[in-house]
Amino acid sequence: MKAEIDMNKRFTTFLLAAAWILVLSGGCQQKPARVYRVAYMSPNSASMMENTNQAADSGSVEAVEYPVETAEASNTANAGGGETAASPAPAAEVTNAVYVPTAEYLTVADVQAMGPASQEYHVDAGDVLQLKIDQLLQLDREEVVAAEVDRLGQIYLPLLNHVAVAGLTCEQIRNELVLRLGKDYIREPKVDVSIKEYGSKKVMVMGMVRQPGAVALETDNATLLDVITKAGGITAGAGVDVEILRGAYDPAKEKDLPGGSAGGPSAAFGPATKRELVPVARLLAEDGGTVNPIIYPGDIVNVPLDGNGYIYLSGEVKQPGAKPFRRTLNLLQAMSCAGGPTRNAAEKKCKIIRRTADGGEQVLVVNLEDIKKGKEQNIVLAQNDTIVVPGDPVKIFLNGVNDLFRRGVFAGVRMEYDAAQDMGIPSDGGYGGGY
Repeated sequence: MKAEIDMNKRFTTFLLAAAWILVLSGGCQQKPARVYRVAYMSPNSASMMENTNQAADSGSVEAVEYPVETAEASNTANAGGGETAASPAPAAEVTNAVYVPTAEYLTVADVQAMGPASQEYHVDAGDVLQLKIDQLLQLDREEVVAAEVDRLGQIYLPLLNHVAVAGLTCEQIRNELVLRLGKDYIREPKVDVSIKEYGSKKVMVMGMVRQPGAVALETDNATLLDVITKAGGITAGAGVDVEILRGAYDPAKEKDLPGGSAGGPSAAFGPATKRELVPVARLLAEDGGTVNPIIYPGDIVNVPLDGNGYIYLSGEVKQPGAKPFRRTLNLLQAMSCAGGPTRNAAEKKCKIIRRTADGGEQVLVVNLEDIKKGKEQNIVLAQNDTIVVPGDPVKIFLNGVNDLFRRGVFAGVRMEYDAAQDMGIPSDGGYGGGY
């Protein structure tokens, strides 16, 4: 009995000394989490983060910023003859950020609520009209005039000077010209009005289509399938979804940037009011479940490449590394793919790192515990996102001491068992037989 008491005292002293050595040696200090860095890829159907300050200023939770390179960034990168590129912007840490849901899949009901596509065309700035007017300049001659609608929504005609036509159809313009010419200049005027060049209602089609670029609508709006058809159709290698960015394209600004085009930096791209996804299979369905939404002037249609890509998990997760990214993967699903957090994880300080178009990084700090409880919204991830789960120093220390204690207890049980054998005390032949 005395030998057993002495042995327990020695073990307790050993345990305390080991814990103290562990603290002094820094063995419980948090190691920096490994971050898998990847090259920036062009945005596709994945969701984008919104800057907290922008969300606070606008007061809106639906605005989505489409990350495209601006003219200023392009000029900075090409400064000095193009020999030196602009340094990437430092990571901006965002705390208590309001996450903006950036994508939603359209349903048949959503499309039905939009109503049918327009069959009319209302003229506006940028259109070119073709006017055929008898006796405009000569009594025995029909004059054919090409008149462009200016920024004020007017055209210029001999005799009539400036005529406001913005917002009118060709038939309404014809009636207006007949009325004004017949009143003061021509007896029973004959007038024909048609559109020579459509230019006021444009959408941008990007990605895996045969003819990417700006598409001029020939009606006030058009269906998604009609727009893709005008762009030459979808090519091989396209993804499973078509992305629609509402109101993110302003062709008037594109003129301010020489050489601006769909494939490069352009001032014509801006924040979208909404982001929608349409599965290609539903767009082409013939079973009554077709999802063919209306596309309006200023929308962007993006057909992404069929590249699911990866997300990257590091830090205190059970299975860190690259995980396949498929469609709308959220944070909790990604954590499940990595086996979940370890017992040392600081779940309240989980970070999502996302590349920005200017080469910098955005960091969103989220609380995994609150997301699991439904107190915070589950984050929808984007392709190439990096998730870092840091360690909690307190948990690391306590779990380390606990592990050390367990190993010590196990060793003590073995020592007691061996002592019993030496003393000739009968045993059941297994560890811990003395208890």
